[in-house]
Amino acid sequence: MPAPFLLIAFRFPPCDRIGAYRWSKLCGRLARLGHVIDVLSAPWNEAEDPGWFGDVQHPNIRIHRVGSLYPHRLRGAQYERRALQKLHGRAFRWLDRLLPPHDIASSWGIRLLPAAARLLEARPEPRVVVATGAPFSANAWAARIALGQRGVRLIQDFRDPWFSTREEFDASPRARAFVLATRAADLLVSVTPEMTELYRRLSGHRRVATVPNGVELASIREAGVGVTRQHDFAYIGNLYNAREAPLERFLDWVREKRRSGAAPRTVIAGLYPHHLRSQHRDLVEAELLSFHPQLPQRRAFELVAASRWALHFNGPGALGTFQTTTKLVEHAALGRPTLSLNYGGATEDFIRAHDLGWSFRADSAQLFAELDRCWLDERRFGLRVSEFDFDSTARLYSSLIDDLARTELDLPTSSG
Repeated sequence: MPAPFLLIAFRFPPCDRIGAYRWSKLCGRLARLGHVIDVLSAPWNEAEDPGWFGDVQHPNIRIHRVGSLYPHRLRGAQYERRALQKLHGRAFRWLDRLLPPHDIASSWGIRLLPAAARLLEARPEPRVVVATGAPFSANAWAARIALGQRGVRLIQDFRDPWFSTREEFDASPRARAFVLATRAADLLVSVTPEMTELYRRLSGHRRVATVPNGVELASIREAGVGVTRQHDFAYIGNLYNAREAPLERFLDWVREKRRSGAAPRTVIAGLYPHHLRSQHRDLVEAELLSFHPQLPQRRAFELVAASRWALHFNGPGALGTFQTTTKLVEHAALGRPTLSLNYGGATEDFIRAHDLGWSFRADSAQLFAELDRCWLDERRFGLRVSEFDFDSTARLYSSLIDDLARTELDLPTSSG
C-alpha cells in the first residue's frame, strides 16, 4: 500500500504561477499510484487554468487552506494605471526591508503549525511530511512541525539553492534557518545533481536524492504537430535575472549578420523589461525581431515548434551553476534543439549529457564565430529526455516516500 503523506506547499492551485507546477503534476500522479495526500496550502484567488489545475482533482488529494499574515495575493496583483503600479512597488519594497525579501511564506507558520499538528495527530505513525517552496520559509516551518511531532519523517524538497558557496552560507542571516530545515529532515531532495551535491556539502546530510523537474512529454509533442516553420529562433519565458546580458550579445550577433546580408529572424514571448523593445527598435523595424506578451502554454509551444532553434539564456549569477530549466526538456519534446548562451554550470552539463543542442559561454571572445558555426550546422541532435516525463519522476518520488515510511532511521546529521 503506497504511504500517505502530508504536503506543505504555499503555492498550489488555484495559484497559477510556475511555483505551483512541479507539485501539482506530481500530486496527480502520486494520487493515481495510490498515495493519499493531504495538502496544506495558502488561499489563492481563482485564476484561469494554466494547464495543471486538473491534476489535483482526485479523490486521494485533500486540500486544506491555511491563511497567511503575508499579503501574498496583493503582491501578485496587476494594475493598469501607472500610479497604482508605482504605489504597489513602493509598498512591497518597504515590506521587503522588514521581512525576508519576496519570501511570502515567512509569516505562515503562526497558522500553519497548529493546522499541521491537527492533521498529523489524527494519523498513525510513521507520518511522512514533504515540504516544498521558494524562497525557503515553508521548509523552515516544516522543520518545526517535524521537531514538534513524534514519528514524523520529513522530506525537504528544494527547487532552488539557498546559498551557492560555503562563504555565502557563513555570511548569511539565513544560515540558521537552513541548518534548522536540513537538520530536522530525514531526506533532502533537489532537482539537479549539482544542487543535490551542494546541499549535501553545506548541510553534511547523509541522505540526499535528486528528482528532476518533469514535463508532460506527450502533450508537448502534440502541440508541435503540423506547425509550419515561421522563424529561425524562438525564446519563451522571462527575461529578468540578468538574462538580458546574453540576449544583448545574441542580438549584437544578429546585427552583424544583418550587415553581411543574411540575418536570422527571432521571436520572443514572455515577460521582459519594457525598454528591450525600444532598445532593439532597429531589429524590430527590420522584421528580424518581434516581441509577444506571455502566451498560454500551448501557444508558446507552437511558437517554439515554428522555429529552427529554441533559445535559452542564463545570466552571470550563481543560479545557473546549480539549476536547469524544464524549458530545455520542452524544446527537445517539440523536436527543436536548444541554443543556450550561459556562463557554464548545470545547464551546459545538462545540454551536453542529453544531446539537446549547443551551449556557448556568453562571455566568450569567440562567441560570434561559435554562433556562425551553429547557424550553418545541419546536424541532428539526440534530444534524449524520456526520463523527465512526469510519470517517471512521480514513480521515483513514490519509491522515496515509501522507502522512508518503512525504514527505521537514525537521527539525521548536519554540519553547522
